[in-house]
Amino acid sequence: MRREDLLLAAESAREQAELYTTLHRNREALQALNASHRLFAKLRVQRDIADVRHRIDRLERRFLDVVRQWSQSIESKDRYTLGHCERVAAYTCAIARTMGFDEQTLFWLRIGAMLHDVGKIHVPSDILNKAAPLTPAERTIIERHASAGADLLQDVEFPWDVLPMIRHHHERWDGSGYPDGMAGDAIPLSARMLCVADVYDALTTHRPYRPAFASADALAAMRADRGRVFDPDILDRFASIVETLPAPIAFPAAPNDPATPKTIVSPFAA
Repeated sequence: MRREDLLLAAESAREQAELYTTLHRNREALQALNASHRLFAKLRVQRDIADVRHRIDRLERRFLDVVRQWSQSIESKDRYTLGHCERVAAYTCAIARTMGFDEQTLFWLRIGAMLHDVGKIHVPSDILNKAAPLTPAERTIIERHASAGADLLQDVEFPWDVLPMIRHHHERWDGSGYPDGMAGDAIPLSARMLCVADVYDALTTHRPYRPAFASADALAAMRADRGRVFDPDILDRFASIVETLPAPIAFPAAPNDPATPKTIVSPFAA
């Protein structure tokens, strides 16, 4: 940086991210990836190197790899939530597409959705896997995961602001949610989309305390909370997707990345 060699600094930060990933220090890996991304973005503005877009694409693929690795390690604490973050990311991006979001924004929405439960790293496994009803104290511990996740990533300067998704995905439309009791349009749009996706996946997968709901039953239960828990417009959009588009859902891959799978088997088709 003292030599003002942005390319060397960007590549050094990228290599540092690889080291942190090998050490399973995921938070530090994301910090280094973000530092590298910012520097490459400056190079793109300055047009200093011809292949900067290719380098950024490669970097964004590593973002996805690190985030997937971290989300899977968190899910391994809870045997009932394997694949939860991937499915929630697909649902969230499916909603966002109906609202006209571009592919670059969809990519970062996916990153935020896959990290939404990162705060559960601080929740004991016996609470996550408890088959009996939670005590008030245990519920308080569970509910801290939203703010804990945002705090954990507070100093990771993502290219797109994913922190509101992590902190506010348990806010409710009527203001009765947590951690901040936000209501209506004051809740970030990304968090409102994530809330619908998260609840639907929770209802349609097995939990230690109940079997999975059928898709139609899950939607019926969610419609009963339309305008109370959920943004009415977003819930309606999502219900329309579930009911009319049982085809595979396209994941927003890193832009211009031919190696990343573009579709998964649709979880809507259940």
